[in-house]
Amino acid sequence: MIQTKITSVNQFLECIPNRTSILFQPVYRGQGDKDWKLIPSFYRQKLEVYDNSNYNIIPNYDLVEETMLDMFYQKGISLLKRYKIKNRLDLMVIAQHHGLPTRLLDWTESPLYALFFAVEDLNNKSDACVFEYLPSTFGSYDGVAKEKCFKNDCHYSFISPRHINERVKAQGGYFTLHPLLKKLEIKPLDVLISESTNSYGLRKIIIPYKFKESIKKDLHKLNINCFSIYPDLDGLAQKIKEDFSEIPLLFKGHQYKSNN
Repeated sequence: MIQTKITSVNQFLECIPNRTSILFQPVYRGQGDKDWKLIPSFYRQKLEVYDNSNYNIIPNYDLVEETMLDMFYQKGISLLKRYKIKNRLDLMVIAQHHGLPTRLLDWTESPLYALFFAVEDLNNKSDACVFEYLPSTFGSYDGVAKEKCFKNDCHYSFISPRHINERVKAQGGYFTLHPLLKKLEIKPLDVLISESTNSYGLRKIIIPYKFKESIKKDLHKLNINCFSIYPDLDGLAQKIKEDFSEIPLLFKGHQYKSNN
């Protein structure tokens, strides 16, 4: 996998080539820590395993996923009506954006949005990174949503979801749906890609921690901020909070700066 290091927005844009295939554009993923593996949140959980024989230990991933999604739907049904859910994959996409661990890994068609995700949390003192990937194929959303394919344990699928909520639409969202494993070994996506015929398509762009804040400020000047990426009340509140954290407070002729 090719690795590049950048220290500014301009440098980042300069290193984004016009890489296209006949059908596809690159997709991007920003991460606050360059050492985080490309593993979806569902597989970052510590799940119990059961021994179904004297010889094989099988993880209960399928049972846990089914139960979590069922509970999300049953207990949230009154809140989910506006989404017009058509299948299990729709439900998983919505659950992912509300913080439920799923087998989906988020990507975006916007390199600047990915860069924002990488530098968004300044409390993370690690170097960040943006992954760039040029897929050789995309799975059919409806095809992947079918039960047989949805529970496939053999491969991952790049998919472009329906715009079922504002965040997916605003972020130009794509997803990797990772296989529903029937074994304990969890391979990060970069390993899976390296084992495929399209291993040349993945690149890692590293952002040293000391440049995160300046890059985030420059992105703000380009209107890449919490509200443009999270176009809901949560995103608006976060943007206002960040805007006012930079404004000095005046009191009796003295200047004070908020620390919050």
